[in-house]
Amino acid sequence: MSTYLFRVINQFNIADDLVFNNTKTSTVVYGSIRQTGEYINIGNQNWSIFEATQKKVHNDQIFIDDTPYDSYESRNIFNIYINPDRTLLIAVGSTKIVNSFLKKLNSVCDTVEINNPNFDFDLIATRLANVYAVWMNTENNPQVNTEALMGPRVLNDTRAHDAINTNRATYLVTRIDIDGRERSIGFSKKGSIILINPFQPMSENERINLIYTTFKYVTRIH
Repeated sequence: MSTYLFRVINQFNIADDLVFNNTKTSTVVYGSIRQTGEYINIGNQNWSIFEATQKKVHNDQIFIDDTPYDSYESRNIFNIYINPDRTLLIAVGSTKIVNSFLKKLNSVCDTVEINNPNFDFDLIATRLANVYAVWMNTENNPQVNTEALMGPRVLNDTRAHDAINTNRATYLVTRIDIDGRERSIGFSKKGSIILINPFQPMSENERINLIYTTFKYVTRIH
């Protein structure tokens, strides 16, 4: 299973290396992003490769060679791909980590402005794909925040149907025909497309090109 998070770019002016903090007034480093000077071919275009690093300080005691330390730092490193026109980016990695990183970058860096793409769940569910799982925010239930329904006739359930119509659905698992073959693909309202099962052996480059084709199909954004 591979996860690809998309963002629509209004502005992305990062020439070389950028280190940024938790807030514009904070002195605590949150992460960094740098242009590697390398490229990847996606959709017959050469996309620029950026390396992103998220830093996190853990205030827990650990021992290294019998020496105690009251805190330690962990790092998450992932790639971000920017198309030639700087209008779209794809980040590869955990949705939670990548989404947090991009939200922080967007909030503290004045030369970056990015937004979530609109995945029209109603269009995907009713016209483009066969849905067999729906995650949704619950209504009028303080004890349960999220509900999931699964099965080949999940859209026959009024709860799933209503969640999609009222924009409470947060994640769909579908079978969708892309490039002449049925694929098992998930769509998240956070802007992620998850390749659950391509139903054939694929290289990482083939996977990201398949997901880019899927993105264009469901959004009409190139």
